[in-house]
Amino acid sequence: MEVEGQVYCFRCGAPAPRGATYCPRCGAPLDVHYVLRPPRPRLTPSLGLALTVLGAALYALGYTLAPLWLVPVLLESSFYLAVFGLGVMASATLWRWLKPWAIEPLFLVGALLTLVEHVAVFTFHVEAPTLLYLFKAGIALMAASTAAWLMARREARLLNIDVVKSRWPFASSLAAATLMSLVFAAGAPSALGVVEALAAAYTVGVAAWLLWHFYAPSVFKAYLGLSSTEEAVMVDRGLTREETGYAFTDILLRASTLALMAFSILVFGAQLFDPQLDLSSMGTLVLLAKYSLAAEVLLGVFGPPAYWLFEALDLRVLDRASATLEKASPIGFLDSMVDLFAALGFLLTIRDVTLSITPPDAAPALYAPLAFFNAILLLYYYASIVLPPALVATALYHKYSFEKQARWLLDEIRPRRLEEAAALLAEPPGASRS
Repeated sequence: MEVEGQVYCFRCGAPAPRGATYCPRCGAPLDVHYVLRPPRPRLTPSLGLALTVLGAALYALGYTLAPLWLVPVLLESSFYLAVFGLGVMASATLWRWLKPWAIEPLFLVGALLTLVEHVAVFTFHVEAPTLLYLFKAGIALMAASTAAWLMARREARLLNIDVVKSRWPFASSLAAATLMSLVFAAGAPSALGVVEALAAAYTVGVAAWLLWHFYAPSVFKAYLGLSSTEEAVMVDRGLTREETGYAFTDILLRASTLALMAFSILVFGAQLFDPQLDLSSMGTLVLLAKYSLAAEVLLGVFGPPAYWLFEALDLRVLDRASATLEKASPIGFLDSMVDLFAALGFLLTIRDVTLSITPPDAAPALYAPLAFFNAILLLYYYASIVLPPALVATALYHKYSFEKQARWLLDEIRPRRLEEAAALLAEPPGASRS
């Protein structure tokens, strides 16, 4: 239970009486403080340090347990954990300086590390096994920056100040799309392959955005589907800056959902129609990823943009015939089925790849570290092909279409205010709007 008149220290989270100048526990100034008790876990340097130390300890433990089957699991996971902790520590330091927007560029640093490793190995043919650690570090840093930014945003909502949460979201999205496309094109035999990879990413991305721009409002209205006895009701006073604004991490997560959904559904469908399909071949996976670009465009028309509009407008549907008020949302069961198929497709792919590269006489315990590494590797290779177009489309949509469509829909639907609900229920069903 929160005590009225009490604030919480931004540095240590300890409660302090309102009007106090310094925290009674750590002595930090209280000019910046939480208005509610800070969430846990908090984004602090100590959290990052704990993860780093734990990762380093597990990595060292892997060498002392050499005879045991647990060693591959420890060595594989502990390195990711240690680098993840370093990324969290750096992000927490930036957050303490009230600069959460500076956390997001760490994602681009991680993408650049993976690109450097691929260029060195596949373009210049540098034979150095340790370069693989550079690739893994890049992936861990990208994950750390995303998780840290989400934690910082959650805590920022509890602060009594307005914190700038994101800068250059559009440029960052295009930069991430370009870096990831270049990772996949690093092994191309000529510069033409690099140009083709970039052209494919931006062509598909622009095509998807144009379809969203012209059809997303119509899909939204079709999902809303108001009958003659129903009225749209808006809970708040209108679109806020937070609802219409966007950040690089938001674009990244939304694009990732679309890309993973398209790729995984295609893999799942391919296995249903062709059970003998060899998913252990990188060529097959690349081919499926390329086909999923078309699925990404088509699925995007009927899914994500309309969902984002529902989330921003936060409408309720008032049925005067049954006197009920329910949250407006797209087709719920369809959304659940899509998520299920996406998860099954990805899990089946990991299984097939893991079994194909594991010796037949290998111990069953060996499957765990291989599955872990394959999941991460497959995720990143899928991202290098499928995610860049989704990033381009999502960035273009949020910059040029999202707010305009949301405001146009408000003018078109003309939702009532929540305080008008009682008066609407008193009207006979089918009464015309005033």
